Amino acid sequence: MLAEVAAGRPGMETLALDVSDAESIATAAADVLARHPELNVLVNNAGVIIDDDPTAPVDDDELMRVVSTNLLGPIRMVSAFIAQLRSVPDAAIVNITSMLGYAPLARSSLYSATKAAMHSYTLSLRYRSGDAGPEVIEIAPPYTQTALQAVNLTDPRAMPLEEFIAETLAAIEAGEPEAYVARARERRDAQRVDDIGITTWFNDLMRSPRLS
Repeated sequence: MLAEVAAGRPGMETLALDVSDAESIATAAADVLARHPELNVLVNNAGVIIDDDPTAPVDDDELMRVVSTNLLGPIRMVSAFIAQLRSVPDAAIVNITSMLGYAPLARSSLYSATKAAMHSYTLSLRYRSGDAGPEVIEIAPPYTQTALQAVNLTDPRAMPLEEFIAETLAAIEAGEPEAYVARARERRDAQRVDDIGITTWFNDLMRSPRLS
């Protein structure tokens, strides 16, 4: 079912909304459900990343932009659609988190913290949904060749996007609740053994001259 959605269908509709704004989410949800009472899939994919320094005073505007988009937005989206998704068959919620939720990038501490929080929230959501609720899937991309940051598109260490998509779809089709590619699974498992060590190693790696 999710593979069909990912492959795309003719006649796709779009609706603009601001996921950082609770009223915008509520208005959009009401509109979508009025037009599509059979809706059974929610994918939370919006996210914003900035460079920040946790050892310096925080810019409150940037803090609120990151937290309201990356954390409050998905939680509010789930809240807006959860009654619908609990009432229809074959329903699913897909939360896009990040490998940085396991091994934070020190120069983007706010983004990393929101992704760690979304991973925790997703675990709770999956547990409480149980067998009767919607399927809850988490996708935690590793360093991938996307336009999230300019360096992602040029650094050869970033995972090619086509490979990431193919491996993720295979994990979804296999029914894995954590539909992680192998690179992300390695980071997740290493973090569980030595979270301080893997975080230090990762940040030392990302400070290499090619990224400066």
